[in-house]
Amino acid sequence: MAIKIDPGTLNVVLIGIGFLFLFSANNTAVSIEAMVVSSVNTEFGLDWEGNSWDAFSALSIYMLIFGIGNLIAPMMIEILGPKMSVLISGISIWASNLLFIIPFKSGLILNSLIGGFFGAIVWTGQGTILAVNSDASNITLNSSLFWIIYQLNRVIGNGFIMFEFDGVEVIETETRVKTFLLLMTCASFGLLSMSFIKDVKSKNEDAPVRKASPIQAMKSMATLAKSKEMMLISVMSFYLGIVIPYYSGIYGTAIGFTRELGTDRKKYSGEAGIIFGIGEIIGCCVLLGIPSKYSSQIYCKKIVMFIGYLFHMFSFVASYFNLPAHSSWGETDEAAIMHTSLGLALTVSFMLGVGDAFIQAQIWTLLSSYYKGQSSAAFAIFLLVECMSAAATFFYSNFVDMHGHSYILIITGTLGIIAILKAYSMMQQEKKEDEESNKKDVNFNLETYSSSVI
Repeated sequence: MAIKIDPGTLNVVLIGIGFLFLFSANNTAVSIEAMVVSSVNTEFGLDWEGNSWDAFSALSIYMLIFGIGNLIAPMMIEILGPKMSVLISGISIWASNLLFIIPFKSGLILNSLIGGFFGAIVWTGQGTILAVNSDASNITLNSSLFWIIYQLNRVIGNGFIMFEFDGVEVIETETRVKTFLLLMTCASFGLLSMSFIKDVKSKNEDAPVRKASPIQAMKSMATLAKSKEMMLISVMSFYLGIVIPYYSGIYGTAIGFTRELGTDRKKYSGEAGIIFGIGEIIGCCVLLGIPSKYSSQIYCKKIVMFIGYLFHMFSFVASYFNLPAHSSWGETDEAAIMHTSLGLALTVSFMLGVGDAFIQAQIWTLLSSYYKGQSSAAFAIFLLVECMSAAATFFYSNFVDMHGHSYILIITGTLGIIAILKAYSMMQQEKKEDEESNKKDVNFNLETYSSSVI
């Protein structure tokens, strides 16, 4: 007997596999960018007459363009459709890696412009595909499935870095070319997977995804951004924009620069990335284990979100005591408040991963279900705020030490959880009022029918 798979869930799996391979390549490229840039500058510095690539400036440009791209993404998706938007953006991100194979003076800036702009579109398109292919009964399942598959990229990417660059301090030309050809091959499998996504009818009949003009899409986005619920969600989005640079770069860098962890500290930095990815996967698996009759309830979503917040708070407090204050800025012999423990450092990575899985899955479920008819605009607003706060975080990381990061994360995280729980309560009240209104309508119709019969 053949197993029947829901077409919508199959599409979510396909987009998940697509993002797994595409971002295994893209995120790995970002992780090794500083080493690659250093080697490229050594090789081409004289030919470029003193001009050189700057990894941190390029990253700032990437985040800025990513933010601007979110303003345009809803229009692109309305014009091209989510599947075509994701494919075109994925191909563009894939092609941008050629600039590391054949470097030229402005190549890194161009790479950041392409990656930032099309990165915004590919993520907004993914959110739209998730929304269209889900309903209230399976949105938690589909969101968790996507995140489980996607987060495997962290395990694959960090594993690749540990294997390929173990003991490597300078990346030679041959190694650079081979590495990026392998990454582009990996990304190609992602594009192939996404090409099999099928168009399906929206599963939410009460809130169909309507085709709108680009101008209408922009107006819808502006109106939605001013709503109370979206402003509250944006507070959490702002926090997530701060925490993403922390776990994706700042925390691992601090581990790698803490000399008290020994000569293998650079390897431990890669292991921390793998353990973070494992935490993400386990967190999503836990969410999948919650029965749908509970997971679809707002009170359950609030509990999961709050537990994720607690995991993050533990992580920030633990890293405050466990790592030297200046460890994110460079190699240091400075002592932490307590004796630096590798076990605790890796535990923090795991807790960050689980907490992120709990929070992100609930946020994406919320945006996909509550804003069903405006999913492109909702995801674009969320990503815009997240991106801008991430850009600010990368900028001030040159001036704020690890202790400062902990203070900022604890304060913004607390504000974020208060805001998102308030948003959930407002939605819960709105749902209750709608149910009471529908009940009154039914009773009125029954009374009218009875009167007519009598």
